[in-house]
Amino acid sequence: MFYILSRIFAAVAEPLTYIILAFCLAIFLPSQFKKIRIASVVAAFILLFIFTNPMLYSYAQNSWQPRQSEYTDTTHYDYGIVLGGFGHYDNPSSQVDYQRAIDRLFEAVRYYREGRIDRIIITGDGLTTDSATFYREMQQLFNIPAHDLIREPNARSTRENAQYSAQIIADERHATIAVFTSAIHLPRARLSFEQEGINATFIPCDYQYRHHNPTIMFIPNPKILVDWADLIHEWIGYISYKITRR
Repeated sequence: MFYILSRIFAAVAEPLTYIILAFCLAIFLPSQFKKIRIASVVAAFILLFIFTNPMLYSYAQNSWQPRQSEYTDTTHYDYGIVLGGFGHYDNPSSQVDYQRAIDRLFEAVRYYREGRIDRIIITGDGLTTDSATFYREMQQLFNIPAHDLIREPNARSTRENAQYSAQIIADERHATIAVFTSAIHLPRARLSFEQEGINATFIPCDYQYRHHNPTIMFIPNPKILVDWADLIHEWIGYISYKITRR
């Protein structure tokens, strides 16, 4: 049920949904609702301005994600937990297609090669291939032997990432743990792992940099719509995890 609700919340987080709805009201409402139609047009343009404005998004994003300068980690960890969502297995080409969040895995691999992580857990990787292919891919690309990798492919949400990771390390509650995830996703990830009683250090990756440049304040950028959807999704997810805390 929680997973279904999270998918509904993801749809609610789309600013474009409300912009289209406002324009539809303006176009399709009967003429006797003239005031509502005018208000809908005004609302649509206001929403467009807000959700395509680089500067407004920059302030919101930077207020949410942790500052990179705060993290100067040199600790050694027994486990590095990498939250999935960085790729998927493409059956026609028989290969893994990696996405922007691959920085999560790259950072964990860097820690591993520096001897700062003993084993890597990849949870909810989204790579719908068999385990043998997955481990072979990790060996070929990153030179990580199978005995230092633990694959947990079933998690569908951040909460399940934490739940299934807790099950894996259930007998090693005193192990030192680092969790690797995107900076924008870190607050929700931290809350989820804390709720599972996992004491971990969180390593932010995949920073989205936006410069506070006044010269572009009024220049709309349609790509910001997607960024806003991701940020709002994090806000909604964080609040829902708080509300449903066990």
